Amino acid sequence: MDIRELQEKAKLERQSGNHEEAAKLYKQAYEQTSDKWDGWGLALCYNKLKKYKEALAISEEVYDSAPDFEYIKSTLAQAL
Repeated sequence: MDIRELQEKAKLERQSGNHEEAAKLYKQAYEQTSDKWDGWGLALCYNKLKKYKEALAISEEVYDSAPDFEYIKSTLAQAL
């Protein structure tokens, strides 16, 4: 599976409410790309799964690399 397929599958799993599977896919994608959208998706899924410590770590990482990225601010706040 290439990175685009991985990202698309993660997005579809997240949108269908399967946050456990989506988190696994976003984690794989984020480890490969360090893309802010992959990090946001991973943090969002972690928040949904009540894994706030993990969500906070990813949110802070994304925020540090892209402080103007508005979406990460809500996942960061939720993780706190």
